[in-house]
Amino acid sequence: MVNLEFYKMSGHGNDFVIVDNWEGQIPATEMPGLARAVCRRQQGVGADGMVFIEPGPDEVDFAWRFYNSDGSEAEMCGNAARCAARFAYMTGIAPAEMRFMTLAGVIEAEVRPDSVRIRMTPPSGAELDCVLDLDGSEWKFCGINTGVPHVVTWVDDIQSVKVFEVGRAIRFHPRFKPAGTNVNFVENFSGNRLGVRTYERG
Repeated sequence: MVNLEFYKMSGHGNDFVIVDNWEGQIPATEMPGLARAVCRRQQGVGADGMVFIEPGPDEVDFAWRFYNSDGSEAEMCGNAARCAARFAYMTGIAPAEMRFMTLAGVIEAEVRPDSVRIRMTPPSGAELDCVLDLDGSEWKFCGINTGVPHVVTWVDDIQSVKVFEVGRAIRFHPRFKPAGTNVNFVENFSGNRLGVRTYERG
C-alpha cells in the first residue's frame, strides 16, 4: 500500500488526476490498473484520465505518462497537457515556459496567471474523402493525427446522431487497429459555426 498524494484538475470540462511520480513510487506495470480504479466515477476519485509526472530526457523539463479512464495509455491529450503544465509549474517542477515529453513527442507549454497555452506536435497523416463500411452503411470521413488519431465525419443533425453506437463501431473498426481512433461528428451550422460531438478512445 502507498499513500498517494494527488491533484484533481479540470481543463475545459475534462477532469484529470495528476500524480508527482518523480521518485518512481508507482511502477509502470501498476499504472493501468490504478488509473481504472482511481478514475471510476462514484467508486473512485472520478476522472477522464490520470497523469503521472516523471523525469524526462535532458532536452525537456519532465515527461508524462497519460492513461485514459479505462486504463489504456494514450499518446497525447490537449486538456490534460494544459493541466499537467499548470501542475508542474505550481509544484516547482518546471518554469512557466516549459517543454515536456509525451508519446506523441515534445509539447511546449506556457503557464499564465489565468490560462495555459500549449503548442502541440504538428498534425500528420491527413486523409480526405475516405469511405468506411459499417454493417453495410457507408460513412464518409476524413482522418488526421494531432498527437492522437482522429476521424472527422460530417452529419446533417448532430443532436440525433448516435455518438456512442456509431463512434464505438468506428473506433474499433479493423481499419484503425490496433490503436483505434477518436471520432468527431461535425455539423456545419449557418454563420460559420460548427457543432462537434466526440467519441473518445478510453
